[in-house]
Amino acid sequence: MASARQGEPDRYLAALLAPLPARAGLLALAAFLSELQRVAWAVREPAMGVIRLQWWRDALQQPEGTRTGSPIADAVRKAARAHALPANLLNDLIDVRLLDLEATALLDEAALQSYLWKSEGVAFLLAAHMLGARSLRQGEEAATTGARAYGLARLLLALPLTLSRGRLPLPLRHLAAGKEPKALLAGAGGAELAGLLSELCADSRRHHAACRQHVAKLPRKLRPAFLPLALVEPYLRRLERAGGEPLGKHAGIAPLVRVLRIAAAHGLGRL
Repeated sequence: MASARQGEPDRYLAALLAPLPARAGLLALAAFLSELQRVAWAVREPAMGVIRLQWWRDALQQPEGTRTGSPIADAVRKAARAHALPANLLNDLIDVRLLDLEATALLDEAALQSYLWKSEGVAFLLAAHMLGARSLRQGEEAATTGARAYGLARLLLALPLTLSRGRLPLPLRHLAAGKEPKALLAGAGGAELAGLLSELCADSRRHHAACRQHVAKLPRKLRPAFLPLALVEPYLRRLERAGGEPLGKHAGIAPLVRVLRIAAAHGLGRL
């Protein structure tokens, strides 16, 4: 719970509001995502990150009853058995973090879409599955649009940190529309970059609107899986308040705002 709360607070809160039978699995998933994201920030050499990610892959493949030494890995394995979570999707969550270790930008729009799906969409889909989706296809459209909306917002929020670590988390086509990669890595902002971020925020909002429509068609029992989408608009507003200096510092929202938005979305049934 501590790892989930620290690294994935949106999904942590959503899990606490989920029905009790699914709550432990959702908390394990949030903690798992938190630990995987932390790998890129915890290592100085990419090779060390690759080794750590391979450890997680191996840990999930251990036989039932085996203790890995990590309460989080053991909890994820337990959730995977209890809810019949596909191993290939859990591996997608691990594999996508290999990209976080690379200094090169994503190649194109398709690469960005794949990154957002594996880092965010798969998590939405697995959460819906734990909440009782009939199949992995149920909730897939909501997970796809949600990945673009929520994933873009989170990627932009973390842009100052990722650039400071020498990473270019956007396709070169997008970067060329604003600043050269070297200028971005040096912390250059300006009107061009502000315009680029405005375009990406609009893209996030379009997919957020589409996701809300898809979620509204789902059974109510599946909707806690998508509660993190309630934070998309506050995140985007926070980015837009940064004005012409979006790279000045890591943007975030107040913890109370996060709690209130998640709770309101749960109570009213609107994201």
